[in-house]
Parts: sequence; structure tokens; C-alpha cells
Amino acid sequence: MWLFLEVQRGLAFLDACAWGFAIGLIYDVFRISRVIYAGGKIKQFFEDFLFCIMAACVFTVCCFNISLGIVRMFIAFGVLFGFFVYRFTLGIFSVKLAKLLKALILPHLLSLKNGIRRTCFKIGANLYTNRCKKKILNFTKNV
Repeated sequence: MWLFLEVQRGLAFLDACAWGFAIGLIYDVFRISRVIYAGGKIKQFFEDFLFCIMAACVFTVCCFNISLGIVRMFIAFGVLFGFFVYRFTLGIFSVKLAKLLKALILPHLLSLKNGIRRTCFKIGANLYTNRCKKKILNFTKNV
């Protein structure tokens, strides 16, 4: 594939668009994790750094699969086009959906967590009380 014919260029561009779409999916994973788990600037920096490394690896694999490792401008534009198509179509809805699910599910998870915490506290208090009773009984038998 050193020399691309017109049909091959079109297919290579569509293939690059699919790879860009995949990079958009990776980007959304990081965006949704920011919606769900709040973090500071340091966490955001490391997530962005990790995304850049992953996107570079995906782009490199894309170039090797499509044109035997030669970076061609139409492939780079195809990857960018695929990324931005995903970002401004499905990417908009994915974060809104994640925020909605978080708003719907989080109160139930918090009440479940509090219920489990209360139950564990009651069990622990019961066990502690029973141990104290046994110690007192053993102490009174020995006296």
C-alpha cells in the first residue's frame, strides 16, 4: 500500500475515521470518570496525560495498520474527523446520561451504604457486649 489508489484512499480514510471514533470512546471513559469521581487538578493532569499516551498509541497502530507505518495527512485528518464526529454526536449524550444516572443512583447507594454501616455497627456492638459479659462472668467465677 505504498501508493494509494483513489478507492484505497477512501477506504483508508474511513478506517482512520473508525480509529478516531475509538479514540473518542477512550476520551469519554475519562470524561465519565470525572463526572462520577470528583478529583482535583492533579488527578485531572494524570488522566489527561494517560489519555494523550493512549491516543498516541492508537494513532500509531492506526498508521501501521493502514499505511505500513507511514503517517499520511489524510489519515491524520481521518482520525481527527472521526474523533470530532464522536465527540459532538454521541459524546454529548454520554456525559449527560452519566450525570443523570449518577443523580438517580447515588441517593440509593448512599442509603444502602448507611444501612450496611448501621447493621455492621449493631453487630459489632453486640459482639463487644457479649465479650464483655463473658469476661465479667469469668472474672466473677474466679473470685
